[in-house]
Amino acid sequence: MKCETHSSEATAVCTYCGRALCPQCERASSSPRIACSEACADALAKADRAIKLVLTKNIQGARITAYYLYILGAIFVAVGIYGYILYPRMRVVHPMAAACGIALIAFGFSFHRLAKRG
Repeated sequence: MKCETHSSEATAVCTYCGRALCPQCERASSSPRIACSEACADALAKADRAIKLVLTKNIQGARITAYYLYILGAIFVAVGIYGYILYPRMRVVHPMAAACGIALIAFGFSFHRLAKRG
């Protein structure tokens, strides 16, 4: 592959636009990736900030979902226990509500672990 500017052998490729670059054309950018111009370096930095923002929002969403599932699971477990105390003859509905609550709490733990990992 040849450098587009100097027609010498290319040693790198611009991460943003894909141009072939020789050692004379390579420019150091603020990111660890190679860029051919300041415009490409700025675009890479902007893309990095956008990706970081998306990941941060995703982690926040997972944390909020975990807390929501904890609360909802606790409500289901409480309804199952309270219903069983009030109406012990209904042997299927209340244990099912409690089981759903336990499942929701387990899903909450998985979302919480996902939020910590990110």
